Amino acid sequence: MHSQYSITAARAAWSSIINEVAEGRDVEITRYGEPVAVVISKQRYEQMQANRLSFVERCLTLRSKHEADALLPSDWAASLLDRAPGEVPPTFSGELWRPAD
Repeated sequence: MHSQYSITAARAAWSSIINEVAEGRDVEITRYGEPVAVVISKQRYEQMQANRLSFVERCLTLRSKHEADALLPSDWAASLLDRAPGEVPPTFSGELWRPAD
C-alpha cells in the first residue's frame, strides 16, 4: 500500500514523505485528485534501472518471440531506396505504408 498526497500537502509534508520512502513505501502525488507522480526509494529506482532492457535487447526479444519475416521481411529496407527524384516507391500507397511483398 502506498500513501497519497496532493501537491499542496506534499510541500508541507516533504520530510514525512522522505521518511516513508526511506522505509520502503511508495508515495503518490496528485494534482486535482489525479495521480501525476510517484516518489520511490533510491534502492527501488536502481533495481528498476538494472532490470531495464536496452532498445536492442528489446528488439532481439521481440524477434525471438515472433517469426522474423512476420515482423519485417528481410528485404524491407530495399523498398525504401530513393529510385529517382520525385518517383513514389512502389510500396507507398499515399495513405498507408506497408512492406513490399
